[in-house]
Amino acid sequence: MKKFQNIQPYVFLILTIVLIVFFGIYFSDKTNSSIALEKSEYKYLNTGWYVLDDQDQVVYLDEFPILDYPNSKDEITIYHILDDDFKSQQTILIRTSLQDVIVYLDGEAIYQHLTDDSKNLPLASLWHMIDLNEDSDGKVLSITYHSPYERFNGYFNQVVYGSPGDLQSYLLDTFGYRLLIGLILFVTGLMLMIINQFVDKKHSTGRVYLAMTIMVVSVWIMMESKIVQLYVPSEVLIGSLAYTSIAAMGLPLVAYIRQQVSVKFKKIYFGMAIYFSLQFIAIIVLQATGIYSFYQTLWFVQLSLVLSILLTLLLMFIEYYKYHNNQSVKFLKHFMVVILFAAIELLNYYFSDFGFTSVYGVFIMTAYLLVMLVKYVFDIQYRYRLSYQLEVVNQLVYIDALTGGKNRYAFETDFEKDFGNQNVNHQLRLVIFDFDNFKEINDNFGHIEGDETLKTGLKIIKASFGKYGECYRLGGDEFACIMHTNDKKIYAECVQDLDIALHNAFEASTYMLEISMGSSIFASGKYEKPSDMFRHADESMYQNKRDKKSDQKE
Repeated sequence: MKKFQNIQPYVFLILTIVLIVFFGIYFSDKTNSSIALEKSEYKYLNTGWYVLDDQDQVVYLDEFPILDYPNSKDEITIYHILDDDFKSQQTILIRTSLQDVIVYLDGEAIYQHLTDDSKNLPLASLWHMIDLNEDSDGKVLSITYHSPYERFNGYFNQVVYGSPGDLQSYLLDTFGYRLLIGLILFVTGLMLMIINQFVDKKHSTGRVYLAMTIMVVSVWIMMESKIVQLYVPSEVLIGSLAYTSIAAMGLPLVAYIRQQVSVKFKKIYFGMAIYFSLQFIAIIVLQATGIYSFYQTLWFVQLSLVLSILLTLLLMFIEYYKYHNNQSVKFLKHFMVVILFAAIELLNYYFSDFGFTSVYGVFIMTAYLLVMLVKYVFDIQYRYRLSYQLEVVNQLVYIDALTGGKNRYAFETDFEKDFGNQNVNHQLRLVIFDFDNFKEINDNFGHIEGDETLKTGLKIIKASFGKYGECYRLGGDEFACIMHTNDKKIYAECVQDLDIALHNAFEASTYMLEISMGSSIFASGKYEKPSDMFRHADESMYQNKRDKKSDQKE
């Protein structure tokens, strides 16, 4: 049964996915086509492009995208003769990958996007929409690309054309899911942080780091979604976050390992956290000063992540096999997903298939995080139920079963805390109460009536003294109040309120309850420990009881 409970979150998730896929396939052919939205009319312009070689000879290009066209120069111009579709007004959509661009129509520049190198701003991969007037058919469209990086001087993305609305539909249809997944992961991480802060405070620190890791990964996914430009129209922000989020990934992750997993190598993980922090600052400084751009330092950041992953694997194995840290094995099972994610992304990146950057990783990380989220919800549910049970137990420990008020254990805990607190002890007054004729009430009217008298007595003490402190039943017919004021006038008023309340409560009764009381005031140096102050208040109460008996004899 316990084993099933451990895999229950995974079973639940798998069944949910299977049902969604089944109903999606089953109803896909049964959908009423009359409710379908009108399909966008965007078209691709990926063929018919050519370049001019050194002898001005035409060299036709393969279908776009082209990832590695041989080009030794720092810029290249491609040409296309527009067909009959361009008799009407059209808008073309091109994407530059760390490139500047100038667009010409029959040799006349109609659009340009150039980076100001003097400001040392990061170069971003961007979409560009260029309007072409009607009757542009038969004209030569030429696009000049320039990149400071050799790798992108022969890189041509797909070209799409249509109306501006059609092109936005193309972007949403093709890349929208990446942005959506990134947003979902970001919100998930944010929710986990909030849940940890307000629901699971005891275990919050380590899991907050894990939530931060999810949020950093989600920022990277959103920046690589190729569609964030529609909502974040800042080239600097897009060009920065795509790289700085990679540099930041390692920091919260090693902080989580140090806090939650590692036992023997906490200092090493602390050093790794310091390293990632310094590296993060360094790449920003290098970009801002123009020494190295984010792209030029990317290989070093990636190498740092790979080495840190390998070091973490080694340390986890050592922790398990040498120090028998079972937590390291649990972590390794999840960490293998991170390794798979990183490996696929690195292989994808270095094989130059930038069009699929973050695609594979998105699906791996999303599936993994969904499993973790379901498991975490079950965990939170269990902890919440357990904390509620512990809260009930704690209430029973501190609550007097008969009167429902605080008991002697609660009194000793609170009194010791207040006695040692310099912010409150200088105003501290301890009052001890004892019912004078309680034994006679029990003997003459029975224990049930005696119990009711104890309950009524505590209510009266609370009504008279409770607004200035906490009241307790110490045991039998003895009660106490820890007052947070030593003002003599207030104390006298409380005593008077108590006498009046007792008279009113028992005026119509066959007996009258009387309460003796005594108090002691905290004074620095007078009492070494709480029990000394209690003893003085207790003696004061018994003196009050003796004085009453003496008055009655006279």
